[in-house]
Amino acid sequence: MDDQRKKILIIIAFIFVVVLAGFLLWRIFQSTLSPEPDQSNNPNVSDDFRLPESDPISARPIVSPGDPQLPLGESQTEPAGDDNSTASDRTNKISSPNSFPTISATASNDGNSIQYYDPLDNKFYRLNDNDEPIAISDEAFYNVKQVNWSPDKASAVLEYPDGNKVIYNFQTKNQITLPKHWEDFEYAPSGDRIAFKSIGFEEENRWLSVMNADGSQAVNLEKLGQNADKATVNWSPNGQIIATFQDGYDYNRKEVFFIGLNRENFKSMLVQGRGFQSKWSPSSNKMLYSVYSDFNGYRPSLWLTDADVENIGANTKPLALETWVDKCTFASETKVYCAVPRSLDDGDGLLPSSRIQSPDDLYLIDLESDARTLISVDDSYNMSNLIVTQDGQSLFFTDQKTGGLYKIPLTQP
Repeated sequence: MDDQRKKILIIIAFIFVVVLAGFLLWRIFQSTLSPEPDQSNNPNVSDDFRLPESDPISARPIVSPGDPQLPLGESQTEPAGDDNSTASDRTNKISSPNSFPTISATASNDGNSIQYYDPLDNKFYRLNDNDEPIAISDEAFYNVKQVNWSPDKASAVLEYPDGNKVIYNFQTKNQITLPKHWEDFEYAPSGDRIAFKSIGFEEENRWLSVMNADGSQAVNLEKLGQNADKATVNWSPNGQIIATFQDGYDYNRKEVFFIGLNRENFKSMLVQGRGFQSKWSPSSNKMLYSVYSDFNGYRPSLWLTDADVENIGANTKPLALETWVDKCTFASETKVYCAVPRSLDDGDGLLPSSRIQSPDDLYLIDLESDARTLISVDDSYNMSNLIVTQDGQSLFFTDQKTGGLYKIPLTQP
């Protein structure tokens, strides 16, 4: 074979290798981002799996991905939106009641002070009027990983790294040990019951369940089977809905089901994206949620929808802010505070918010007018667990970089 033919064959082989490598990379990318398949006709889904039936999807209004309000920009240091959206700026001095690590800070029973677990001395504290820590118990609780507080903050489910879980009452000092395979605890708004997921080793032993606040009379509500990771315990403030369940609908949408405490047949709704996370408004009439999709580079986007049982999924609209709903908190039925990362990369929505290191800006969102107020802070913080005091005077947050607890005054001097 002469040299010219050898050169031609080498070039052809090289082109073939490049095309094959490109095809393999494309297949890997597609499999990574492809949504979970719709399992409504999947024979591998257990017949025992049950969810509330939904009304026909076509009967419910859906916001089009082409809606001009949909956030399409990169990260937002200034809010995007239509002509009804406005932004103003004010500066608030941040103080540090507790700059060392804290775990599971929450508003105390009075609504205006904060209590938390201190992992350095293994005790629980409440801040007094001067933001000084006062121990709420003489007991030491070693290596608590997660605290799930009751509404009156007098008791909590404490979780430990070794999988042990207990219900502890700070007033009576009673302690009840729970099975290790129970997880995702949340108290009912009334405080008399606790919802959780019972995740047995076998799929047929995985349930959405509820028990009394003292750990007694555990009852299985819905069999989750192999779909346990699609259910989220999320008790509505009016107590009607105990959890949400999301399932695949098509590439960029999920169908969200609402599971009632008494197995009511509530409507479902479609959301424009994947990775659905949500928070209820104080009345349960609205729901704030975040999703990601290819419409904005798989970055998180914030949405608002009706959520009362008669109008689930109605009046859905994007809020034109790129953040996760777990970085937001309702101050009232119409006011929401959100920490918004100053910098996001494509694909960040696939990660939990705790994995993003960008400092945040703080926004106040008026859900009636869509106006957004940028609240400038005097340093760079990665904010999580936002808590607005009942009197509306202050906002507390945890800095994810240090675990410290910080306070922002919400009224101008």
